[in-house]
Amino acid sequence: MWFERGLQPEQEPLIAGLATPTGPDVGDLASARAAIAGVGYQWDDDFYATTAPNLTVVVRSGIGFDVLDLDAATRHNVMACNTPEGPTVSTAEHTVALLLSAAKLLPVVQQRLRQGDGNYVPVNAGVELDGLTAGIVGFGRIGSRVGRTLSALGMNVLVNDPFIEDDQIPPSMERVSFENVLQRSEVVTLHLPLEPSTRQFMGAAEFDAMKPGSIFVNAARGGLVDHDALVAAIDSGRLHSAALDVTEPEPLAADHPLLQRDNVIVTPHIAAATVAGKNRMYDMAVTAALQALRGEEPANLLNPAVLDTASE
Repeated sequence: MWFERGLQPEQEPLIAGLATPTGPDVGDLASARAAIAGVGYQWDDDFYATTAPNLTVVVRSGIGFDVLDLDAATRHNVMACNTPEGPTVSTAEHTVALLLSAAKLLPVVQQRLRQGDGNYVPVNAGVELDGLTAGIVGFGRIGSRVGRTLSALGMNVLVNDPFIEDDQIPPSMERVSFENVLQRSEVVTLHLPLEPSTRQFMGAAEFDAMKPGSIFVNAARGGLVDHDALVAAIDSGRLHSAALDVTEPEPLAADHPLLQRDNVIVTPHIAAATVAGKNRMYDMAVTAALQALRGEEPANLLNPAVLDTASE
């Protein structure tokens, strides 16, 4: 069993006597029958054919599976899975932490203190969130948890998600259009998958439609955002601040404008990577891989058509 990030000590008992761990050297994939994937490779036809020709199952240790070409996996008789429940709690918590840090401009405040600037109270530009409106774009596992947390902080919560039913939205929250989210929210946070239809979902027109002085948060996928447009919205003063855990590319070059703005917080795609979050995702990924190796249907199978192909 190949591990893109290497086998974690906590998961060693899960495969003891059942599978031999390999990785993170990509060359080890040539003989692997199961793979636990991160986001470092694109699993397409060429990758399956030339790098992982003996693979039975690949499991993305996380919720996003944009690195997995599901049609290609099916063509190569590879079961593809993810671990959608694994990152929920940690990613939701990190999203709220990003929002609070951006609203209070904590990195700026800390830097002033370290420099001994003084005059801290008059120049502080932190935002009080109680009573403000937060727009949650994407109300799945993570977005809904973020929404409940922000509601508990006293924020009014708007929800935009065409794929959920009305009864999945708490009575205290309001379902609105995406345009309405942009027009009414002081905070906008994205919780969408990256697909062709959502690439650069937030561009110049969307940032221009946001309320002046609002806050933007993205802990979903970097490709959802036009970063040039985000920089322009920051520099024009349209946005009070922004906070990102995801970018495109990852990581950003050290001289990227987003890393040079005091009111932009960027973390290196580690929202889910708490100790508990990593253990949960790896446990789920290894469990699914072992199920596939035993000839069972693995949990969270993303390409069920492969089962029909395998039985032909």
